[in-house]
Amino acid sequence: MKPDPINALPSHLALRTEGVQKSYGVGQSRTVALKGADFEAHLGEVTMIVGPSGCGKTTLLSIIAGTLTAEQGRINVLGFPLHEMKHPKLTRFRANHVGFIFQQFNLIPTISVIENVSVPLIINGAKTKVAEARAAEWLAKVGLAGRERERPMNLSGGQQQRVAIARALVRRPRMVLADEPTGNLDTRTSIEIMGFFQEINEQGNTIVMVTHELDIAAYCKRIVVMRDGQIISDTRNEHRRSARQEIDALNQAELEAKLA
Repeated sequence: MKPDPINALPSHLALRTEGVQKSYGVGQSRTVALKGADFEAHLGEVTMIVGPSGCGKTTLLSIIAGTLTAEQGRINVLGFPLHEMKHPKLTRFRANHVGFIFQQFNLIPTISVIENVSVPLIINGAKTKVAEARAAEWLAKVGLAGRERERPMNLSGGQQQRVAIARALVRRPRMVLADEPTGNLDTRTSIEIMGFFQEINEQGNTIVMVTHELDIAAYCKRIVVMRDGQIISDTRNEHRRSARQEIDALNQAELEAKLA
């Protein structure tokens, strides 16, 4: 599936949404989630959408991923006009171009870690042996070499999130979308996860994330703030925190505490 040249984006952009509207329910129970959201993400950057619960950020992320459809507006992701595409094409778009990381991990509890990471490849037609070989490579990259045959329930929350990241990246998607990837994690593990996102961004991956934590947003190059279903600010973060430096400092402090 190739991008539509008629709907090409400027060379610096990975996606653009214009006037996106979305609501849930009908009548008196109707809730408006997005009220004309205009949003851009740049190629090769980590962009964080930040805002309180219920502001519409997860809805916007799901529309960008093609798992939800907007009622109005234009959505162009990697040159694909999602607002013009129906379910079969949206499914192929997600399979070929987007890796999605869920807050609740969404791992299959009855199969091993390596099998979980292999699933996207097998769905796309890869042989089990080939899929598991590539899955093992990604599990090693996220620091889980030797844990491949464990069940998810035997891993910590941070380790399960690393499995979810490996599963999202195993197909080498052009864009990675993450919904509150540190929402269920302790402070140190959250910094480690943000460090991994910074590392894969340095390799050229475009990443769009959502969070309600301003301290987590500080690890990203661009910070987009949402309120009440709309984008209210979009700023470049000139003082991005380095997760790698912070983990090194934590390790040094722990070592000094042990030697004291």
